[in-house]
Amino acid sequence: MKMLGKLMLAATALAVSTPAAAQRWVLLGERQVSDRAERDVIAVRGARRFSQVRICVARHSVAFRDVDIRFRNGGNQDVRMRSMIPADGCTGQINLRGRDRDIDRVVFNYEARSLGRRGALVRLYGR
Repeated sequence: MKMLGKLMLAATALAVSTPAAAQRWVLLGERQVSDRAERDVIAVRGARRFSQVRICVARHSVAFRDVDIRFRNGGNQDVRMRSMIPADGCTGQINLRGRDRDIDRVVFNYEARSLGRRGALVRLYGR
């Protein structure tokens, strides 16, 4: 009987931990940005649904102005960002309106003067 109880406890612990694993951030795409442009697009491949996104930056800080999330059904969500994301930093989670959404692409505007010669790598994550 004790063995059955231990097995039930282990199965319950595994079932409870599974949703947390499903909530990990998934890389949706990335884009090298430079000081030659002030607008770039990350296209998202595949038909997957997400309820949140976040943007991470590597190599150099990026001053974002605006992020436009466009969905496959033709809708969009405009996110005003007036913030500098430091190198190796990320935004907080950005909640998508409505039910889980199928993202087609994300268009972001940034201040090119913030990048320097080397530019930055912008990564888009969803969950």
